[in-house]
Amino acid sequence: MQHDKSLPLLDNPGAVEAACFASVQQPCCSKGGVPGRDLDKARLAYKTRDVHATRQANLAPGEAHNHHHQHSNYNELACAHTESHKQTSSDYLKAIVFGGLDGIVTIFAIVAGCVGANLHPSKVVIIGVGNLLADAISMGFGEFVSSAAEEDFVKSEREREEWEIENCPNEEKQEMVEIYRDRYGFTEEDADCLVNITFKYREFFVQHMMVEELGLMATEGPSPIRRACWVPG
Repeated sequence: MQHDKSLPLLDNPGAVEAACFASVQQPCCSKGGVPGRDLDKARLAYKTRDVHATRQANLAPGEAHNHHHQHSNYNELACAHTESHKQTSSDYLKAIVFGGLDGIVTIFAIVAGCVGANLHPSKVVIIGVGNLLADAISMGFGEFVSSAAEEDFVKSEREREEWEIENCPNEEKQEMVEIYRDRYGFTEEDADCLVNITFKYREFFVQHMMVEELGLMATEGPSPIRRACWVPG
């Protein structure tokens, strides 16, 4: 396969040769029973920019020792894996429903307890309002923190995939070939053809890998602050 001249070369060739083997610690198997890659090792390799370690994480068990004979043909690499840490994006509806249900349940419990204790109605109202404000602040802050953490995680995974594509293009192509073949029943030739076409469009390929390989989708929805503001509502 012809080398993609658009891919940047690292100063340390040995490092570039090392990070394409480490991408996912989900020891799961694909539909066809192909062992999965090691996500934990892939993330560790990305942190150290270790290309060889990345490649090792992408290989199925027992095949790492053959890697140095397979640089030129990504079809010979056993990189299949399916990473099962799927995430879902938050939106206004989710925030409103979550905030509404949580608020209703807690307010009802507080008011019912106050009435059962024979408190004066004015005290019940004061306690209810105080609980309402506390719930609103708590849920809004919780939504902000969780949304920000989710966005940071998706961003970090995307950066890792981009780095792996730049430094380990053959291994990343083979991952998608395995997914098409084992998950969707593509023939090897059709999977190769589709991967080679989509790889030309880097932005699409990265996003497609995020969805198919990691189950993550980068969305351009409302910011964590805006979503947090909708929870109390």
